[in-house]
Amino acid sequence: MPELPLWLSIAVKVAFAATVVVAATTLAERSGPLIAGLIIAMPVSVGPTYVMLAFTAAPDFVAGSALGSIAANGAVAVFGTVYVLLARRMPMPASLALALASWFAVAWAEQRWNPAPGPLAAFCTVLLFTGALLTRHLLAGRKLLAGAKRWYDLPLRAAFVGVMAGTIVTFSHAIGPDWTGLLAAFPLVLTSSIVLMHPRVGAAATAAVIATAIQGMVVYPLAFMLVYLFSVSWGVWWALLAWLSAIVGWAALVYAWRSSPHARADR
Repeated sequence: MPELPLWLSIAVKVAFAATVVVAATTLAERSGPLIAGLIIAMPVSVGPTYVMLAFTAAPDFVAGSALGSIAANGAVAVFGTVYVLLARRMPMPASLALALASWFAVAWAEQRWNPAPGPLAAFCTVLLFTGALLTRHLLAGRKLLAGAKRWYDLPLRAAFVGVMAGTIVTFSHAIGPDWTGLLAAFPLVLTSSIVLMHPRVGAAATAAVIATAIQGMVVYPLAFMLVYLFSVSWGVWWALLAWLSAIVGWAALVYAWRSSPHARADR
């Protein structure tokens, strides 16, 4: 079968990723911060990227990309924590800029460190767990929908994620597996959610959503380890199924815990 033209290949990948993001965002905006945060924590941008890689890349390339994504999620922990702690103290552009700067700084440091897969996954898990603890006091339930929707909100978010995912996969062989995995797990959905939600629902509600998302992402480094360990031996699709099962299973546990009478009494 002849390959699609480059522009059409990118367009197809953008449309696929954008469809996933629109569906996830629609569900999120009909719920409160707990559900919204857990939905945002789902792999709605990195997931389409890996599905596309499963169709276009060799299993060892996917496994190598998973290592880059493990490192990126450690940086995401710092990104989310910095934003949540600064959101109610600084204007949104400043808090978001500092959060993004922290992501790049941690990602760069991890690339320079270049540890073995096991220590890398453990380190990133500790970063996410620490971020969840540091932002736990800002999880107080708040009403998420507190302002008028703008017609361009969903198309803008979908374009952010779709273009990123399509471009990364299209040029993945040029940038290599490490950078493919690292950029695939860039906090694109978290960033676009902050940009769109903060002005509309306020700093406190947006911070509560991102803090919940950090809790939902604690399992990500270990889930990506499954992709790294089993993409070649099991096949990419089975490894991705195990990865997704771990993420969804952890989200269910977080939801059950946060919804329990004991957890509600603590807030």
